[in-house]
Amino acid sequence: MTRSSWSALFAAAVFVGGTSLQGQIRVLPLVDEGDPIVLSDAAFDATDPERPAITVRLENTTKETFSADQIWLSFVRFYTPEETRRNGDQKIWDCGLQARANHDQPKQTPLLHPGGSLEVRMSLGQGCVLDPQHEHFSATVSHIAAGRRFGDFVWLREVGDLSRLLQAAMLKAH
Repeated sequence: MTRSSWSALFAAAVFVGGTSLQGQIRVLPLVDEGDPIVLSDAAFDATDPERPAITVRLENTTKETFSADQIWLSFVRFYTPEETRRNGDQKIWDCGLQARANHDQPKQTPLLHPGGSLEVRMSLGQGCVLDPQHEHFSATVSHIAAGRRFGDFVWLREVGDLSRLLQAAMLKAH
């Protein structure tokens, strides 16, 4: 599928039967008490049909300053338990993105100071074509890198914590 045909399909999906779906698409931030960076004001942004995105506010709860290229975010479109049963499969999510918080502006590395906040916009790419039957996304901080190397962490979300948070979001979404 070409970029222009994908854009047309996306634009049609966002505006179905005279009703905008943008307001119906939910983005649930997955946060735990004690997270060094808390997510809030998460929303789906379809203002540019060629680059659908999720916007989210990052709030630094630590006494350290982080640059946007240290903070790794993860977004996935997920299915509720009812949708999974209805689909007759075990699929719990089907598209997403994991990238640095400055993914859309890689040459810019704004700083997130202690107690401060920063709004970021992350485009989802061509793999996330809207489906009006299930539009729930989750947003989470997966880890904070110590530097440019992927394996050096200041903070890392545990796999079990991510599973627990996603399960809670799945139940909350329906």
